[in-house]
Amino acid sequence: MNSPPGLAKSEPCHFVRQISNLPGAVFQLFTLPAKLEKSFQPFTDYISKSLYLPAKLVVSKSYESFVDDFIAGKISLGFVGPVLYVQMKDKHPDKIHYVATCQQYKGGKTRGHYYGFFLVNADSPYKSLKDLKGKKWGFTKKSSGSGYLYPTTYFERKKIDPHTYFGEVKFLKKHPKITDALAAWKPGAENIIDGGATWDVNLWEAEEKHGKAFRKIVRVGPIPLQPMCVPPAVAQNRELMDKIIRALTKDVPDEVTKAEGFGYSGWTVGFDSDYDIVRKVAGVEK
Repeated sequence: MNSPPGLAKSEPCHFVRQISNLPGAVFQLFTLPAKLEKSFQPFTDYISKSLYLPAKLVVSKSYESFVDDFIAGKISLGFVGPVLYVQMKDKHPDKIHYVATCQQYKGGKTRGHYYGFFLVNADSPYKSLKDLKGKKWGFTKKSSGSGYLYPTTYFERKKIDPHTYFGEVKFLKKHPKITDALAAWKPGAENIIDGGATWDVNLWEAEEKHGKAFRKIVRVGPIPLQPMCVPPAVAQNRELMDKIIRALTKDVPDEVTKAEGFGYSGWTVGFDSDYDIVRKVAGVEK
């Protein structure tokens, strides 16, 4: 799963519907629907078994339809991108409720967050942002958290306007394109970019592909992973909520967490306030 949470309008939303007489449960991930359906079926079966209720995974057409269905109470449980979560919570505070934070097993430990990084080529002379003034800079796309939104907030704190500080700003759309371009950097060449923003998982995957070709000059974060959310009808059902939390926080079977493409090792119960860092990026005040 190469893309971190963001706001890309073209990416699908994913549902589990027909949980007894409750509205369905939504699963929102960042990969192709065909792969997701296979990857998430073990989780869907596990939730159904844990709640003693039937569940079915289906795919929505857009983010807009996902938001509309959630706010209308047609969804019972969902993975929601962090930025989308704080925006929905800001606009509809009583319609969406935090349950738990997704975790991933990375770097030898389980974590409920990730980091963004500003990178350059390891063989370049660039050691800091100061060295990149007047050079070419790369973002992914304006809807990306670690590829644009969090870096932009960092620049604002440093009173840097990327469009005037750098000689050229490019949007390469996908995270691997950032690291591929930096891995191909050569001194004196007409390089695509001289520095760029990405996230830690893409960096690790890029190092597997290119070796130790990168130098980290800034770390951004920690940035919380996706929250699991429910609508009021579920949040107010204490018995059902207890079952959901137990299912998410106990030892989840390997066939769920190790399903190819699933991407999560478990869940931890935190707080809505954990997403205040996201609110700053999204320009949302509590």
